[in-house]
Amino acid sequence: MKKAIIQTIDNISEISNISQYDFIVSVLTSWQFDVALAYLRSHRLNNGVLIVETVPFSDVVRYRLSEEQVLKYEGLFSGIYFCQNRKQPYQIGNLIKCLFSRDKKKPMYWLRPLPRISLRLLSNIVTSQREIHYVALDEGLTSYMPYIDTLKILYPNTFKVYSIWFVQKALNAISSLYIKEQEEFGLFHSVHSQLEPNKEACAALEQVYKERVQSKKETKECILFFKDYLVIPDEQAIRIFDAILEGIKDSGVNIIIKKHPSDTDCSFDDVLLSKYPNIRIINSVISGEELVATYEPELIVGGFSTVVISSSFIYSIPTISFSGIYLQDRIVSPLHEKQIKLFMNQLDDYIPFCRSTSEVCEKIEKNIITK
Repeated sequence: MKKAIIQTIDNISEISNISQYDFIVSVLTSWQFDVALAYLRSHRLNNGVLIVETVPFSDVVRYRLSEEQVLKYEGLFSGIYFCQNRKQPYQIGNLIKCLFSRDKKKPMYWLRPLPRISLRLLSNIVTSQREIHYVALDEGLTSYMPYIDTLKILYPNTFKVYSIWFVQKALNAISSLYIKEQEEFGLFHSVHSQLEPNKEACAALEQVYKERVQSKKETKECILFFKDYLVIPDEQAIRIFDAILEGIKDSGVNIIIKKHPSDTDCSFDDVLLSKYPNIRIINSVISGEELVATYEPELIVGGFSTVVISSSFIYSIPTISFSGIYLQDRIVSPLHEKQIKLFMNQLDDYIPFCRSTSEVCEKIEKNIITK
């Protein structure tokens, strides 16, 4: 197995001889990394670099991906760079030079979350005359929402919304001069503004997770719950989980609750474990999708989380979302309220959304207890 270069850099311009590689992967989270792995495996690409970006907002960790996680796939990459995301320099000379002289025989693959392209980044990528094959990776919930609707949620000023939208369209048009092909790779295809499951991507992701799981846990029937992080206050999360667990306590199934790795508050664990000592609460860097492959639950239950959607389609496992409770009880911020409404509207055809804990218990009974 080849040995990858592992290095911390300020920005992408520090990567030497970038034109020699067949692909560049730039990701922030473990989910984005897994989607990239699925694409690389399905397209048999193995000569490139991985760029792990820093968390752009206050968080417990600087990087969502650890060196241990990425080194498992060292053989795929010639270089692994932990980028501190200092301001990228504009390489205008590269853009001008490569506009008039390009090798069209063998494109370079550029895998990155979001279909919105940065010219600043692009100017550091096009250091050779190779055209770019751009792959917009599934980044989670925002990938399943129309871009213009997401902007309207973030910015109440209509003029600002359409200004950003117009500028991005213009940047994409300029970028298309350098990009030979552009595609999206994730859980869904967007067909006539409607979401349709991407069976190829789901199958490739399932293979990534099943290869990673060394041995399955020996458990009887279980329900895997996912607790949201920074969406609702912990006391509200405790109230919701307590009501659901109380309603299904006689079901006889194992209950496993997965917390976000950055969720270090112990009050949730202390309250629920004192009342329901037989449940298991997991707080680790293991991704939710990997945990599903490990335990093979009969049912997945969660709120406003990517894993609730991803696991349902990757493994064809019944899923229930209780994010409707957040709206019904008015326990989320105005921003999250708008995001959840859009989320529910986009995925209502695929996922049942519950607006009360009693409705959650009824659906669990229908899916598990009476099966």
